[in-house]
Parts: sequence; structure tokens; C-alpha cells
Amino acid sequence: MLNFGWMWRGSELNIKDLQALLHEFEQAKYEFMLFAINSEKADFVPKVAFLLDKNPKIKMMLAMRPYLLSPQYAAMLFAGFEQVDSGRLMVNWVNGHNKGEGDEVINFPSNFMDFDVRHKYVEEYFERLNRVFVVGQKNLPPQVIAINKDPTIALAKNHGMFPILHYEGFLKKHKKLAKEGFSRVFVELFVKVLKDGSDKELETKKIISSINNGYIRNNTFIGYESDIISELERLEGLGVTDVLIGSFDDEDDPANRLEVHKIVQKMVG
Repeated sequence: MLNFGWMWRGSELNIKDLQALLHEFEQAKYEFMLFAINSEKADFVPKVAFLLDKNPKIKMMLAMRPYLLSPQYAAMLFAGFEQVDSGRLMVNWVNGHNKGEGDEVINFPSNFMDFDVRHKYVEEYFERLNRVFVVGQKNLPPQVIAINKDPTIALAKNHGMFPILHYEGFLKKHKKLAKEGFSRVFVELFVKVLKDGSDKELETKKIISSINNGYIRNNTFIGYESDIISELERLEGLGVTDVLIGSFDDEDDPANRLEVHKIVQKMVG
């Protein structure tokens, strides 16, 4: 059976709205929620920490960039979360380069855009993270890392992390991943549920043409409820264990979100 998470890409949330949203997703039977990192918005870490020992009990996945916090501080942060409510935190390591954030880091490598330079950095980062000791720390939380190139597959395997791939990338790499024997494989998928009876071809063309972000456009699945369920079942057959769903719409269209909830509830049972 697939596990489901939701990638929050909408507006900033105050504590009250965040708690209401967490209740919504827990009732819809999602296992976790991912909160993206954006250097131009308030950090979700203190908000999530504030709500961690309260209901609901859905797991929280925080997106983090390795170069924005030291391995020592990451371990301290994880230990703190563990003391508040054990087993609630998940981490999504964002290994890409955001120039705006990197420019503000002292002594930041000027050639960090180069994959090999970045890969060498994160290799050392996770080696240090795995040997840091913090009082009160039991285990590191479940960690996922984006797989864009093959060397990152080995990195994930060597450091006990799970791979996360966007939909299009997974379809290209699923055979290589199957050989590694990961116990969990995560896929990001943007979904638009069409109304039964609507013109699927026409609606699909209209929606695709309205998406300016190429990454989202290439990883959005559009169809009727039955189409989406069939595609999710196909992904599971190819080795996916966890699907991280997001709305193709930056405003996180509530109507589409509720239709996705119905699909998740049907599949989880």
C-alpha cells in the first residue's frame, strides 16, 4: 500500500491555519506533509516545532539545504525535535543550488553550481552528520534526498537515506533504483483531477499551457479520478512506496486538493 504526503507550495501560514491544514491532511489519511524552503519567506521550523506536541499527529517533513546549517547544528535540531515528540520529524535534503541563498553564506564556493563540487560537499556533510553525537539524540529522523544524477543514488544508499525523484525522473531511473533495494522510494507528483465528462484532451492542453514552470509542467499528471488511481497503482508496481503530491497551481487550489484527498482515501482504505 502506498503512503502519501502533501507538498505545501501555497501561501505562508499562521499557526492557526497551519494547524487546521494539518488536521485536514491527517483526516484525509496522509502520512506526512512537506514544507518547502524559501529564503524569501518565514521558516516553517519554529511553526512546526510549536505544533509538534499537539494534535494532529501527522508527520512533518522539513526541506533543508545542507549548506545553510552545519552538521552539528542539524544534529542538535533533530535531537530537539525528538525530545518534543519522538518519530514525528522527516527531512528532505535539497541538494540543488539556490544562488540567492548561497551568496549570503560566508566563504561559499563560487563553483557550487558544478554538480561534482556540490556532490563532494554533501558527501562530507553526511559523513559528519552521521558521526556527530548530541546528548538526547537517539537516531536521525528518516531522510530523503533528491536523485538527479546516478552518484546521488550511491550517496543515499551509503548514508541510510531514501531517494526522492520527480515523476519524470523516476520513470527514467526506476530500474537502477530497483537494483539498490531501497526499502522506501519517494516520488513527487503534481496532480490535477478533471471532472468526469469533461473533455480531457482539451482540458489537459489548456492546463499545460497555463503552467509556466517547466519542472511542474513536466511532472504534472492530469486526468479523471480513475486515470490518476491507475497511474498511482502503476508507480507502486514499479517500486514506489511513497507519493509526495502537490498542486500544479501555486495557490494550492482547495477544490483540486479535496478531489485528491478522495483519491488518497480510496487508495489507503
